[in-house]
Amino acid sequence: MKKGQMAAAKTQGRGALLVLSLVCVGLLVVGGVFFAQWQSASSRAQKQGGVMMEEFRAKMEEAGSCASAWLAGEGDRSWSDCIRSFKRLENQAQRLGEVGVLSETDADRYHRFFYQMEETWILSDGQDVPMEPVEKLVQLAGQDDFWEKGAPYDDFASFMGED
Repeated sequence: MKKGQMAAAKTQGRGALLVLSLVCVGLLVVGGVFFAQWQSASSRAQKQGGVMMEEFRAKMEEAGSCASAWLAGEGDRSWSDCIRSFKRLENQAQRLGEVGVLSETDADRYHRFFYQMEETWILSDGQDVPMEPVEKLVQLAGQDDFWEKGAPYDDFASFMGED
């Protein structure tokens, strides 16, 4: 009888071990699937952040070019086109902060800077608008190293002479 009991115990132990092994394999598979989805989402977020930063760069170049052309009396851009381009920069800076591409502090500082530029243009009513800041926007938009560093506001302010 002892041999029969031992055989039954071994069979039960093997069954429990088999079930435990299947559960572990299942957990590993499920964990792998969740990890792959997390990696994919993280990769998409990084790509989206890069796209948003490129849009910010393009909008900065556009605002500077629009304002430069208007101030020089060239092209078909209007005074209100320039104001709208600064407003788009304000909005883009805010979105970059909301999604974490820029720190909230940098996003707020960019937002304030472009809001002030917009206000300067509105209050000037097209008269005596300073040319230097808009020329610097165009120059900075073309500096790859600034954008590769993530467009830190301190570097922006230093370049713009806003220290």
